[in-house]
Amino acid sequence: MIEDELIVTQEAELEAAALGYAAYPRAAPEKPLAPQSIANMALRGTSMASRFMLMVGLAHYLSPASFGIYALMYASTTLGTLFLGARFDVYSTRAICSGERVNPAVIIRDQIVFHLLVYVAVLPAMLFLFVLHILPWPLLTWFYVLLILEHSGQECNRLFVALGQPLRANFVFFVRTGLWCVGFVGLMFFAKSFRNLETLWIFWFVGGVASLLLSGVWMRSLGWRVAIKEKVDWGWIKRGLKPSAAFTVAIGATTIITTVDRYFLAAKWNNDLVGVYSYYSSLTNFMPTFADTGIIAILLPTLLASAAAGDTVAYERTIRKLTRGVWLVVGLAAVLSAALAPVLLMIVKKAPIYSQYLPAFGILIVSAGIATLSYIPHNALYAKHRDRDIAIWSVVSMVTALLGYGLLTPKYGIYGACIGSLISSVAVWAGKTWAATKC
Repeated sequence: MIEDELIVTQEAELEAAALGYAAYPRAAPEKPLAPQSIANMALRGTSMASRFMLMVGLAHYLSPASFGIYALMYASTTLGTLFLGARFDVYSTRAICSGERVNPAVIIRDQIVFHLLVYVAVLPAMLFLFVLHILPWPLLTWFYVLLILEHSGQECNRLFVALGQPLRANFVFFVRTGLWCVGFVGLMFFAKSFRNLETLWIFWFVGGVASLLLSGVWMRSLGWRVAIKEKVDWGWIKRGLKPSAAFTVAIGATTIITTVDRYFLAAKWNNDLVGVYSYYSSLTNFMPTFADTGIIAILLPTLLASAAAGDTVAYERTIRKLTRGVWLVVGLAAVLSAALAPVLLMIVKKAPIYSQYLPAFGILIVSAGIATLSYIPHNALYAKHRDRDIAIWSVVSMVTALLGYGLLTPKYGIYGACIGSLISSVAVWAGKTWAATKC
């Protein structure tokens, strides 16, 4: 399942919103898929390669237990970022792209006000992670600092997409999620004294701060002086709650599926197993990410525009192209995963526990493949404005996953979590496919 930047990689939806397809129901001209796919996959691929390097480095140089603590911290910041953002960006992006206000800085200012109010409610609630001993209390300060940096950086990334600056969005994303990983792994390679989590938190912190500074420099000309003088539009903020809630439910369900599995493992077993599970799970991320950025992000604007214009021929043609592309990514990823399995074991051979659970990697690959295939009916539903169906089946998948984790993980450990993930992937794929056939 997707774990790395699950919410950030919804850029396809934001780019589609930037077309204003709902307001202007016309078919968008189709563009060659291959060149755009290569460019997008190369940009995101750089960040993914850096994250992959980090996962391999952590597995090689740190103990499985330390890897497990990092995985719990990462999962918790991912979950916290969802709650802090509340997918208000879906609403603000459409406002920016439609030219609802002359100065986009005013919209961004009001969005910041909304997030500050959410901070007041959500940040204290996140203490449950420490009260329930999911995270150790000594990590309290680091958790809140990294959580705020991750959320702020994520919103900046989305704003660049909304402002029509995808290259800057991808570069900021790389600085926040990839560049510091390269530096940290390089330092671990040359100096044993830095092979610890404390150094990792510092590098993570530096990456987050650097991305915010860079974003600030690039957004400095948006007209902030005018925005500061205008009154906060509380009515506009209130109107954004309803559309944001639907996306929060749908994406939140998916986020929960890909984070709480670690919590179940940590509660009933130990951090060693959390580390092993997270290592293999992280290696499956490239499959849905490549499908999203290399296929869907390119075809989605055309799909949405043709659906809005009622152009059935263009819509069906785009759906077929999207289907072939996603299936191709899944097939190639499965073959590549099988070929790389021996290499991945060699990298972590000093910790035999990884080889003991290699079959879990196979289950997770199948789970990721089915989840990626669900993107096909998902985008068909999205194009037809069937947001309720998306939310319903996402919640059904989440409930299925929680039941699977709760019933299977205590007895079967890693394999229980893997099977729970697989069952939830089948549920969301089958449910959305069924719903899409009724569009």
